[in-house]
Formats: sequence, C-alpha cells, structure tokens
Amino acid sequence: MKFYLNTRAFPFPITKLFIIFFIILMSSSVAEAQKYKKGYYFTNKGEKITGQIRHVFRAKVGNKPDNGIIFRQKKGAKKVDLSPYQISAFVIEADSFSTLNNFRVNSLAFYKKDFVQVAIVGNINMLIHYSTVSSTSNGMTFQDPVYTEFLQKDGKTIRMNTKKDFYEALPKLLVENPLLAADVKSKRYKLKDLQKIIEEYNSSF
Repeated sequence: MKFYLNTRAFPFPITKLFIIFFIILMSSSVAEAQKYKKGYYFTNKGEKITGQIRHVFRAKVGNKPDNGIIFRQKKGAKKVDLSPYQISAFVIEADSFSTLNNFRVNSLAFYKKDFVQVAIVGNINMLIHYSTVSSTSNGMTFQDPVYTEFLQKDGKTIRMNTKKDFYEALPKLLVENPLLAADVKSKRYKLKDLQKIIEEYNSSF
C-alpha cells in the first residue's frame, strides 16, 4: 500500500490526463492491498489466529467501518469475513492494524469504530486511516484510496489533516522538545514531514 490520496486538496493545478493516470495508479494499489498475504489477527479475547489475510475496503456510508479483512487458514480453506467489531487487531506482513473509536476524517464522515494502521509507536503514536471514495472518469468508475493521519498522546487522538492542525496543534504535542516545536511553528517543516517529525520526537526519549 504505497499510493494513497490524502484528504488534503492538491496544492497545484493538475491536468485531466494526469488525474486519470493517478486514479488508475491508486486503484491498482487498492487491488494490491486486497490480495491474500501471510498474517494473523487477535480476537477480542486476545487469542492469536494465524493464516492468510486480505485487507478489504468496503466504502460504507455513515458511521459504518470502511475497513475489514477476509481470513483463511490456507488457500482453498473456508473464508471468514471479519470487521473491527469482531476482532481487535491484525497484522499483514510488516503492517500492523488496530481499532480506533469515535473519530472523524472530515466534517461529514464519522466512524464509531474502524481499523487504522499503526505507523509509529512511541511517546506519540501515528495512525493512518484508509478509506475509499467512488469517482467516475470517461465512463469508468474507480474506488479511489483516501488516507487520514492521526496522532495519539496521553490518551488523546488528534487528526492531522490540515495546515491548521499541523502548525497549531502539533507544536503543543511536541512541548517536551521545544526546539522541534519551534521549528514546526516557524514553518521549517511542512505537513508532508509529519512522519519524520514524530520519529525525531520519539527518538529524543
């Protein structure tokens, strides 16, 4: 899962041809994410179940989860469809996913519970929520990936989706590292540098 369209708007004009190419590229990324891969999941009771997992995007409307998995013990075995309400976490190869409760990715989309990728673990955790939106181009319908980043610290979850989130909320989370916080405030860093900043902050402990 390497190509994702952020919920942030593109900062520059894009030609129609580039948009079509970008949609096709990202749609192939969704298809790749939905192949069976080695992994395991944890039940709500903490039991670890190992086998093969396919991460699926359901494009639900409202507060239902966008993410789920289809699990099988091996090729040809019975398939089991699992939602964030049925299991607590899953791992596909090097990617770990947990559940997040009661969050928004924008002013319209609210989730009671969904899976998020655990990108960084430390004094500040970085989570990434994946979802999809439907779009049509030249008579073709695509499921376009969308990702939204969240930071967790001291039991609070903060969405990092806009420049305002980045330049106003992020420095408050970096208070133990005043030099790094000052660099963010002075706009030395940009929103695209979020992962680098969190890694640097966590390494100072």
